[in-house]
Amino acid sequence: MPHILIEHGGDALADSEHVEPFLDAMVAIAAKANAITPANVKMRALRHDHVRVAGKVAPFIHVTVSLMSGPSEDDLNQLADLLFDGASTMCPNVEQVTVDIRAMNPVTYRKRARSPADEAAQ
Repeated sequence: MPHILIEHGGDALADSEHVEPFLDAMVAIAAKANAITPANVKMRALRHDHVRVAGKVAPFIHVTVSLMSGPSEDDLNQLADLLFDGASTMCPNVEQVTVDIRAMNPVTYRKRARSPADEAAQ
């Protein structure tokens, strides 16, 4: 926890050669925010092949961050600004870049995390 999902379409991040460095950079950028502990981040990217922006085919990047409720509004704003500025800077030709920060309810969140010691014991 937290989860960062990078959705992209068009030629925003053309192939895995571009996606991996983008993910690494976004984790490093998120680490500058008070709301994120980098060692806990789970990040993934999803490419969408059939996309429209304002009714036309155009590249986009959408960043969704899901994290437990708790960080202050200032911390969440800082995280949103850092990720937005980072994605916008790294992909200056992408027509639309958006960021959405979502608070997850700890009452309804479930997690199983196994440690290497747990795996060795089995």
